Amino acid sequence: MIEAVYISDTNASLVFEYQQRLSSPGYTSIKSMVLAHPESEPPIIAINHDYYVAFERFASITISVLCGSKSDPVNPMIPFVFIHRLFTAIKEYFGTPVSPTKIEANSDTLTSIMAEMIDQTGYPLTTDANQLRDLIPYESFLSKLLSTSSSIVAEHPAAKLAFNQSPPPPSQPNQVSAYPWRRSNVRYTHNEMYIDVIESIAAMYQVVPPLSSSSSSSSSMARLYPVSAHIDGSIAFVSHLTGEPRLEMSFNHVASRIQLPSFHPCIDIAKWDKQCVLNFVPPDGQSTLMEYQLEAPNHESGAIDINYQPSTATGEFELKLQIKPTPGLTKVDTITIDIICAEEMAIKPSRCTSGDFSYKGNGKGEWTLRDVKPTALPLLQAAVINTETDARGEPLYLRISYQHKGCVPSGLKIDSIRMVSHKGMPDSVKPYKGVKYITQTSDIVIRP
Repeated sequence: MIEAVYISDTNASLVFEYQQRLSSPGYTSIKSMVLAHPESEPPIIAINHDYYVAFERFASITISVLCGSKSDPVNPMIPFVFIHRLFTAIKEYFGTPVSPTKIEANSDTLTSIMAEMIDQTGYPLTTDANQLRDLIPYESFLSKLLSTSSSIVAEHPAAKLAFNQSPPPPSQPNQVSAYPWRRSNVRYTHNEMYIDVIESIAAMYQVVPPLSSSSSSSSSMARLYPVSAHIDGSIAFVSHLTGEPRLEMSFNHVASRIQLPSFHPCIDIAKWDKQCVLNFVPPDGQSTLMEYQLEAPNHESGAIDINYQPSTATGEFELKLQIKPTPGLTKVDTITIDIICAEEMAIKPSRCTSGDFSYKGNGKGEWTLRDVKPTALPLLQAAVINTETDARGEPLYLRISYQHKGCVPSGLKIDSIRMVSHKGMPDSVKPYKGVKYITQTSDIVIRP
């Protein structure tokens, strides 16, 4: 399947090349095609009837994977998953930011990594960064790092304390863990784990005009009708734990509403199906334990109540925001509202009680607010005016985004995380646990 892997810099100059067979096409045969390929199109190019190339552009390098077209039918996503696993391994071994210079200086180590990641038939073999660290020592990179650190300590005695407090060295090579996602013989002086529950909400609302013109009736107010609203979530985990402990993470009742979950290989899926708990031996370092989707409760827009009233006799629309009283939420860090109109229209605010409003031109305005507390009631009144005829109008749509910590839109909470097994860890060790809840909207759109 995989015939060759090429890594090039931003100028499309070859930095590293790994070929399964000498008969495979060289980098020069695909260079011009990759360089000329539009970014708007999928990053895959058919070279001829025998080969195609999948590639991904990163900040300072491009990784291209040459694949054989005549191999048995395979999942077309395999080359792209392989590229991201390779990029993760490069970051693990050579540090961030990734640069062509680091890759060239450590080409011998990278060649060994490639030999473990691809088997003799060209299929991905060992792609987990933690397992690779057991198989391939940090020869080129670590030797330079240690020699540099030693010289710094020799010249600056005050640096000895920081040097001695560095994490323990990685496990000995060729001692493979029973768990592919975890290094063997992991040891930490300070045992700790951190969990981030991260959710983003996307929603669309249509403004429904008032049913009555009577000012004394609640029906005289326009309301927002939810067209769609859903939540995407993930559980990020950072583990610095000695040995191979088994953990179990339980949640509140919201976990039973989770849809389309996808799991890290470490998760015991049978336990989740029966009890909605995450039972796992954690990967060493950073990982994403689970990603999921669910419907927004009552099709709401999360922590912010939005009230939009169309233009009245004054020719101005009105936008009110209110932070819902929510346990754990003390403030909303940022709120950004983009007001989009036809290009010939201008937005002229008459009242803005909080934050800053700026007109960007071409019918676009932006209202930004920071550190908004639940007691605040931000209000914006503005007119949409044709710059040529002075006629009044309405925005085409409003796009709202915000970020805050302390809770997530679904109401999901971690009830407990306990250690089921202490394998390799003394019973007296009590790891530190930290949990954060982070909300970030992808898009809330209001169409008047």
